[in-house]
Amino acid sequence: MLLSLVVAPILIAISPTTEVISLYFRVFSIVSVIATVYYLFAMAKAIKLQSNPGSYQRISYGIQLSWLSVFSIVLM
Repeated sequence: MLLSLVVAPILIAISPTTEVISLYFRVFSIVSVIATVYYLFAMAKAIKLQSNPGSYQRISYGIQLSWLSVFSIVLM
């Protein structure tokens, strides 16, 4: 699940701009991938420190689901 929700925005970001996929959505895809990866690294650091990694995981997953929601709206 994680891999598919990270690969999809990357593919959208490198795809050519069309009538359906605008430049703004491609930029949003890049920002969401960067934010997702950042919180994944923060989660890994929290695991090493034995603190609360669940909150970072939820934030990362929330970013991915928000991208998916916006993508579904764009395709309408």
